[in-house]
Amino acid sequence: MTGRADTGFILVHGGFHRAACWDAVLPHLAAPALAVDLPGRGDRRAAGRATLEDFVAVVTAAIDAAPFRRAVLVAHSLAGIVVPEVTRRRPDRITGLVFISATIPAEGRSALSTVPHLIRPLPWWCGRRRRATVAPRPVARWLFTNDLDAPTAARLLDQLSPESAAIGLERISWAGLSPAVRRTYVCLSRDRALPPRRQRRQIANLGVPCDVVSLDSGHDPFLSRPAELAALLNQTIRVV
Repeated sequence: MTGRADTGFILVHGGFHRAACWDAVLPHLAAPALAVDLPGRGDRRAAGRATLEDFVAVVTAAIDAAPFRRAVLVAHSLAGIVVPEVTRRRPDRITGLVFISATIPAEGRSALSTVPHLIRPLPWWCGRRRRATVAPRPVARWLFTNDLDAPTAARLLDQLSPESAAIGLERISWAGLSPAVRRTYVCLSRDRALPPRRQRRQIANLGVPCDVVSLDSGHDPFLSRPAELAALLNQTIRVV
């Protein structure tokens, strides 16, 4: 541990995204950071086989390899379901949790339980058959790019990856996590993928006190508001 900085960020992207989505945020951060690529990026077959345990293992390994002693774990969107088990495995390393429009199922429920009933059948079918899901380009454009300029939107759409559907069926538990770990939820007021009213339900599902901050952004603030998002993250470092 000698030579390590005190505290840094572990940045975990959401569904269909990649670690590169954080690139514009990194220069604005006041502490070192590692952006993690979750399993199955760019490989539809590998994505279909990926489990929540695979996701947890990758993030835990990043924490172990980080050049800082303590970490604020930052989870965007679907990465919210990775947080509980990672935090259980490294309670001595994680000092803060930041959820950016993140999926947080109620205790013992799955990520699929948080989405509208009408769109559950396809991811359920894919998950049961261990097949990856793909966001069709027009759908992804509507969900993720409503506040992005045209070049940024095009780069994002070109980088999107097939995603594991199986992880959406796995049940999530917050049992055993210390309520002393500071939690912050970043609400995105222009988000189409997880609209504000559904974000408020995710916050309620945490079941413990949580700081709530708002950002005037669509689903991908690391692309549309990188400096503003970094400022919010920097604040979490100062208060943990």
